[in-house]
Parts: sequence; structure tokens; C-alpha cells
Amino acid sequence: MLQGIAILSYVLALISDSSGASRANRGDTQEIFDVTRFGAKGDGEEDDTAAIAAASRAASSHGGTLVFPKGTYIFNPSEAKILVGSRTIVRGPGTIKVKARTGKYGYIIGASNPVLALDNIVLDGLTIDQNVEENDAPIISSDWTTVQAAFVSWNIGVLLVRNCTFYASGVNTIVVNPGHESAKFENNTFVFRRRSKQPRFDNSAIYGSAPRLIATDRKSV
Repeated sequence: MLQGIAILSYVLALISDSSGASRANRGDTQEIFDVTRFGAKGDGEEDDTAAIAAASRAASSHGGTLVFPKGTYIFNPSEAKILVGSRTIVRGPGTIKVKARTGKYGYIIGASNPVLALDNIVLDGLTIDQNVEENDAPIISSDWTTVQAAFVSWNIGVLLVRNCTFYASGVNTIVVNPGHESAKFENNTFVFRRRSKQPRFDNSAIYGSAPRLIATDRKSV
């Protein structure tokens, strides 16, 4: 059972991450999978779920770079996941916005099952808007059908999250638990939004543990 422990409650090993950082920064020459080439519009109105899901399946199976160009992409995480496999990069500058009246969901980005092994994942320059204003009905809890995280993995080697903004609504925004090799977070912003009918819960920007779990220049609102 998750307990919403804020990242500041962790004892972070603030040491250099030479292996994790170098591995996670590889991939600039990877094959590019642009969601718009799979039919996503990014106009903030049309439902892009099917196109994004198709693009993510292709990128995750090839260890490629999934790109969201500038725009707002409507996505329904109760119908599909943005899949990542090992050596997958998910890159902005686009905004992924949860579809109105989506209801309950567990997480937006991750493997098809959180227990599947992942390694060398990068989230870079994305905005993820969980759209609390238009999804006010669901009650969020630590049950994995309702936790509403942005990214989840229970079996990951190296993770790098940088230059991302999360308009968060769930118990935990990013979950990397149990222990893994390294997780590094650079220059990210977390904005927490509470539903009007939601009982209070203890939430966190990052929930996880690792031999090297490093967070720098993080802002939470």
C-alpha cells in the first residue's frame, strides 16, 4: 500500500550519478516517433488517445524517442497507456492533457504492467496536465485503479526526468518503487490541484527509493 510520503522525507544520496546520467542521456540519435505522424492533432480539442497509444507502442518496441511537438494532446488514460520500453525517451515540448470526464485511472506513462522491467527511460520537456477542473468527480485513493499517477514503474533501472511540468491530481505524481539503480530529477515543476469533493490525502511529487535518487532545482506548488 502506498503511503503519500513527500520526497523531502527521503534520505537522498546526493552523490554524482556518472553511470545513470550518461546512460540516460544517450538516445539523441534514436529513431523518432512523432505522435502527429500517427494522426494526433494536438489542438486541445480532438481526442488523440488512439494516435498517441499507437505511436507509443512503436517507440517502446524499438527503444525510440516519442515526440510530442508543440500543442495540447488530449489523452484518456482510462482507455490506454503511453507505453515505454527500455531505452525509450518521451520528449516535449507538447502538453499531454487528460481528457475531460475520464474518471478513474491508475497512471498515464509506464509499461503495460508496472512490474515489467524497464531501463534507461527519459522524460524530457513535457507538460502533463491531469485536468482536475474537468475531472472533479473521481475520488482518488492509493488503490492502483484510482491513484492517478503521471509515471509508474516498480521495476526500473535508470530514470531521468528533466524540464517537465506536472499539473498533478493523484496520490503520487511519479512512482519508482521499490529500489532501482538510479533516478534523477532536474528542473521540474509540480503543481498540485485538489478536487472539490476529494478527502484530504498525503501526496508527493516523487515516491521511490534508489541507491542514487537525486532531485535538483525542483519546484512544488
